[in-house]
Amino acid sequence: MINTTADQIVFSFSKSKLDSAIRECLRKTVDGLIEFYGLSEVDLKDISTKFCKEGLYSKLVRFYALSNYDHVFDEDYVQSAFLLYQLRAIDDHKQLAYKFLTVDETAVEFREGYVRGLTRGIGVFLIALHCRGAITLPVAFNWPRPRKDGKKRVDIGKPFASELIAFIRTLEPQSQELNDPAFAAVVLLKSRREHLSSMGTKLLLATGWHSKEDVNLDELVQVRTAHGSIKSEYNAPLPCTAIVDILSRKYGDSINLTPQLYRETLKTRGHAKFRQALGDWDSPEITDTFLNAERARRVRNGKYPKEVWIRVQARSGQASNAARQCSCHGSAGPGRARERAAALDQGVRLRACRQSL
Repeated sequence: MINTTADQIVFSFSKSKLDSAIRECLRKTVDGLIEFYGLSEVDLKDISTKFCKEGLYSKLVRFYALSNYDHVFDEDYVQSAFLLYQLRAIDDHKQLAYKFLTVDETAVEFREGYVRGLTRGIGVFLIALHCRGAITLPVAFNWPRPRKDGKKRVDIGKPFASELIAFIRTLEPQSQELNDPAFAAVVLLKSRREHLSSMGTKLLLATGWHSKEDVNLDELVQVRTAHGSIKSEYNAPLPCTAIVDILSRKYGDSINLTPQLYRETLKTRGHAKFRQALGDWDSPEITDTFLNAERARRVRNGKYPKEVWIRVQARSGQASNAARQCSCHGSAGPGRARERAAALDQGVRLRACRQSL
């Protein structure tokens, strides 16, 4: 089920089915985070804000929420958890924490460190509930921050994610290496990888897709249309075109979705001009990013991949400059440079291949 709202949860389950799904996901995240943090040998009773605080979520949820067998988990419980996770600094966070644990102030002594310990686990719980199919999270949902393990950053939410979301989360914004060749065509600069990892995740959450069988062109267009005018906290657009390209390269004929089919559908539905409004790959914002002098200098110095995609409109002589930037890794002759400039002047996407020119 898709979610076309900005910051509201859409529920697919209700009543006893929702209650069972919530309990299942609470148990799954409690056990999963114990394993993730390597706390299998630690007694949960010894965990505190000063000792193994990573296990606070598992301790508090197991001892309180999961031990309250008479409590009926409902939509209000999930909404409160979402509010506590997204707005953890609000004044009534203490009451929301009690509500999440299904207790009151007489049952447990509240400490400020509990909120910080709870929130990351609550984010993982919401991911698990989403991937269980009980809810569809909105684009406003912020993926839990990765855990720092030395110099590495470990994604805490990926082990609980469904197939498609886990796949897009394999893209490491801090690494130059690509874990899947499907990313090669659209992932260039670090900022681009960060944008695709973050906003691509938000897009897949809003579509409610979990596996390749869920991919649906009509739903993608609905989500795109609904969120076209919504500004995220990053002021960044949803990378619809890039996600279509990646999924089509990854799954091929297994899904009925290709960039060409997507563009034709947008055109037939009157969204031809909508592409630039949403800032997809071919937008002026992305184009200007690649044409600025700093990025060109870094490409010339070999600090970015040689494989560069540029999409420009015929305006203000930028095409010729872009052609020169693309040929920075070799000594292309004047004829080849003119051909590239002509292609760019016609608004054609040009690829500078990894080869000696």
